[in-house]
Amino acid sequence: MRVTYTAGSVTIASEVKTLAEAMEFAGSIAEVFAEKCGCCGSNDIRLGFQSYQDKQFRKLICNKCTANCLIFSNRDNGSVWIARKDKDGQKLPSNGWSIYKPSGQPRGNGGYGSAPRQEPDLPVNEDSRLPDGEVPF
Repeated sequence: MRVTYTAGSVTIASEVKTLAEAMEFAGSIAEVFAEKCGCCGSNDIRLGFQSYQDKQFRKLICNKCTANCLIFSNRDNGSVWIARKDKDGQKLPSNGWSIYKPSGQPRGNGGYGSAPRQEPDLPVNEDSRLPDGEVPF
């Protein structure tokens, strides 16, 4: 029999032989795809996929606030899950959802682009001054 399951804005169909297989299919879909954005609470979620070199990245993306949530997979059995805890077992903020913001970048430009470079104020060693008070560089 053909089973179609809708979770949020994602609809997935599969052929199954038994009702037990149908429930397993629907449960595994709901585990990952019946998700609200952990940052803004929106149900308007889409799937994302990127490939870089030999790695593949799957994620859920919020269409409202652009937050994303990584989906991890087991290469051996094909199962997928969302990481809810960090490597130390501590619960991740926003239930694993995050919005990309490069450090030091204002959010006004979408978090992308380059900011003007600011030269740091370096301390001047008094012993490095020339006799007339100028710094030798």
